[in-house]
Amino acid sequence: MAILNAKPMSLDTMLNYQNNPHVEVTYKAKAVADGFALVAMISSLENALERQRGGTRVFKTLNALLSFLASRFGVKRFVVEADGWNPKQVEI
Repeated sequence: MAILNAKPMSLDTMLNYQNNPHVEVTYKAKAVADGFALVAMISSLENALERQRGGTRVFKTLNALLSFLASRFGVKRFVVEADGWNPKQVEI
């Protein structure tokens, strides 16, 4: 399982970067123990979407993560890092 060493980032901050035409943001779904974390790559730094009460937000399925990206960010393309992911652990 991949270890998540990304800096936590709020949804509002992530949206501000997404809407800034001078900043390139790429997204990836990173396999973690309970599902997939959303990571935004900004200036080659990893920033994980943070829950409102702290900690990394984890999506149980890739479908849930894609739904979130499409509805909140208008993003329909992202990278998946599934190193060490066990397909029997969680559903896609």
